[in-house]
Amino acid sequence: MSEDTTNKEYSHVKAKREPAVAGRFYPASKGALEDLLYELLSEYRKTSSNEKIRAIIVPHAGYIFSGYVAAAAYGKVAKTKPKHIFIIGTSHYGRFPGASVNSGAKYVTPLGTIETDEPIVNDLLKNNFFKYLPEAHEFEHTIEVQIPFIQYIFNHKPTIIPIVIGTQDEHEIEAIAKGLKPYFTDENLFVISTDFSHYPTADNAVQVDRFMADTLCKNNKPLFSKVRKGIAARHIPHLETTACGWTSLLTLLSITQDEPFKYELVKYAHSGMHEEYGDNNHVVGYSAFTIKKQDKSEIITLSDDQKQLLLNIAYNSVCRATNSPQKYNLSKEDIPEILKKYYGAFVSVYVDNELRGCIGSFSLDKPLYKIIDQLAFDASINDYRYIPVSAIDLNFVRFEISVLTPLKAVSNINEIIPGIDGIYIRKGSKSGTYLPQVAKKTGWSVNELLSNCAEKKAGIGKNGWKDAEIFVYQAVVFSNR
Repeated sequence: MSEDTTNKEYSHVKAKREPAVAGRFYPASKGALEDLLYELLSEYRKTSSNEKIRAIIVPHAGYIFSGYVAAAAYGKVAKTKPKHIFIIGTSHYGRFPGASVNSGAKYVTPLGTIETDEPIVNDLLKNNFFKYLPEAHEFEHTIEVQIPFIQYIFNHKPTIIPIVIGTQDEHEIEAIAKGLKPYFTDENLFVISTDFSHYPTADNAVQVDRFMADTLCKNNKPLFSKVRKGIAARHIPHLETTACGWTSLLTLLSITQDEPFKYELVKYAHSGMHEEYGDNNHVVGYSAFTIKKQDKSEIITLSDDQKQLLLNIAYNSVCRATNSPQKYNLSKEDIPEILKKYYGAFVSVYVDNELRGCIGSFSLDKPLYKIIDQLAFDASINDYRYIPVSAIDLNFVRFEISVLTPLKAVSNINEIIPGIDGIYIRKGSKSGTYLPQVAKKTGWSVNELLSNCAEKKAGIGKNGWKDAEIFVYQAVVFSNR
């Protein structure tokens, strides 16, 4: 696709976009396609719910290789009724500025036709970063491969908005995301179409795809770009890309990163796993994710004044522990209702940036303002691992407070998001935890977090987590310096 095609104006829009890969990526007959989709989705219908999933990330290879991975994500949304479905993929056939949104054409597959949403398409085309380039869609499979899943699952016939991204410029990707964000609502579903590692050995693919998955789950666009480029710089043999649709992933991250969205890996495989056609010397990786907003029950919102009040309580507590006059005049009437609620917490005490104590509690037997008072007192003088704080240290004391959401049991470690979730491991009378900050500082993967926590914190050996109870929680973290 040549660059100058972006400047053409098209007076005629095709009424239908005929299938380009039927018979190659998926069956060309209606009966065979329905039978295959039934088989692919049968395992995952049980996992579907009415929860508000905003987006899914799915592969777009031939169904015999990646269909059951895609089905794991589609199965999660099978009981929902999105009004519009935005299908976003990256061009396989050429680069061009911005993105092309298919204007008006019905998509045709062996299952029939599906309508594009002309009002939304026309609205997007008012944005300079969206154009309609017919040749960007004519042979592109990244969109087409998703259509039969959508037709088969959603009987209420939602409209689609097919978008092919042609740019690799991150400023343009940011602008594309800005244009799409108003539509990223509970009533719509975003389908991000991409495969992951291309053509390394199976062992290398598993490692690379794990890094990419862990990074996506942190919902951090700059980190995603850094990791993707870092993997490329390692020159892993035969690795052509970490994800052919990385620009589509970056678009999604640009939409979600400033809000509490949770990415969950629901299925992973690679082409080498296929019994008949698999080649473990050169594989393509396939990952499926769901993206949803965290439940309000998992989120704690504290104002700056409320955080400062907790820091003042912690300081007064250390004054009391060191037999020094208290600095702040506080009374029970000063305490807002949210600080009287029951949360777990951790308090770390530093003197001149040297850690002098860290004590936490998951117990919900005291209101937050009282638990902070107790933890600050104990962390300053009763943490046997460190030198106690003295009165002469008070001018240099600093606190880091973590207010914790309730513990939530984990049934699958893929639910854990390093850097967002803290982990708590319990086995018999032994237990250990890592705050969310640990993964941010170390860059550890889920397995590394669990192994280190089990061995160094719980004392049950690095593999002890495999038959232990595992919980996650989130934290509001703040300090006075």
